[in-house]
Amino acid sequence: MTAAAAPTGEQSRIDSLDATRGIAVLGILLMNIIGFGLPMAYEDPTVSGGSSGADFGAWLTTSLLFEGTMRGLFTSRVEASRPADAADLHVRRMLWLIVFGFVNSHLLLWSGDILFEYGVTGLVLYAFRRTAPQKLVVIAILLFAALTLRGAIDHHSLKTLQATAAAALDAERSGRELTPVQHEALEDWREELDEMKPDQATLQERIDAMRGGFAPAFEVVTEEVFDWRTGFFYQYGFFEDLATMLLGMALFMTGGLQGRWSGRQYLWLMLGGYGTGLTVNAYEAWAVVDSNFDPVVNAFNWLVTYELGRVPTTLGHVGLIMLIWRSGLFADSMRRLAATGRMAFTNYLTQSLICLLLFTGVGFGFFGQLARHELYYVVALIWLLQLLWSPWWLARHHYGPLEWLWRALTYRQRPPWRRAIARG
Repeated sequence: MTAAAAPTGEQSRIDSLDATRGIAVLGILLMNIIGFGLPMAYEDPTVSGGSSGADFGAWLTTSLLFEGTMRGLFTSRVEASRPADAADLHVRRMLWLIVFGFVNSHLLLWSGDILFEYGVTGLVLYAFRRTAPQKLVVIAILLFAALTLRGAIDHHSLKTLQATAAAALDAERSGRELTPVQHEALEDWREELDEMKPDQATLQERIDAMRGGFAPAFEVVTEEVFDWRTGFFYQYGFFEDLATMLLGMALFMTGGLQGRWSGRQYLWLMLGGYGTGLTVNAYEAWAVVDSNFDPVVNAFNWLVTYELGRVPTTLGHVGLIMLIWRSGLFADSMRRLAATGRMAFTNYLTQSLICLLLFTGVGFGFFGQLARHELYYVVALIWLLQLLWSPWWLARHHYGPLEWLWRALTYRQRPPWRRAIARG
């Protein structure tokens, strides 16, 4: 029990997991940067930030290769390494993660925070700590299937609403009196469009709030956070996170995340994952572009086919990362990524801090001022900073600063801080 109550030591770390985590924490910024820098453009590039030329290329690349996959890698790594902690340690660890989630959303003003939902889902994950890997995979598949079915039902309702509202609009234009059902459908559809295709006045109002200082930005962000953490999370997000965590636990238990599978197994994982996932993602991209980003077609991608593309592509990433790790190629880069992964918690929140200062009125106020493709210059700069500072910090300290704090709060003891550096 004494050993179980101590923070993870350096000798027990697995470099392949840390490298995966480093790729995940850097890659997640590829998607988050849109929420940090543009108003309401995450799902639809035609809303703001540009949807042609380099901006279209940026949207297409992230949609095909990265949407949901870096979050999937991050989820599996966060939870897979500690599924069997003693209950009190696990609960404290997850509760503090929830607290840090509130810091991220309400102090650093990031509406897309994932720490809160990982903490809540992680509390439930403890119940599966002794479940066999095969059963974890089956449960995960059933959860993904249930999400897809629920999404199909919701999409059908949205498509029906669109058709009813279109008929009501035609009747209104021809001078016919609308029925109560048509009035309600038209009003509901306009509310949906306000969310999916906001007008310029709505976008400008959001831009002004985010650039206006902490108080107006806080009001906008906390309202969005409330929506995400209530209706959406408990209908979709929780089950998606739980399924991904269970899949990550299964991979960990079988050695898949530690590089212990054979090269052939990782090759098949990569080919099967990419073959399935990228095909689905390519179809989604073609369908939404062909429809000129029709909101109902776009909703189909997010509600119905999302998991069919995201999950296999994530597994393809795992296969590729492990093949590179096992081959010894890019060893220096992988070590740097591993250092970044060992500080993933610090680096994730540091991304929020940097973007708070860059995009909101707390700092430079660049929110809504950069095109979609220009935001990736910011991503490249943050990547460079974190790839440089992570190994530098860990050469002098045992843990990243927030990793140290999280361990101290969880274990109620002070982990080692500074390393002894030999001086010549």
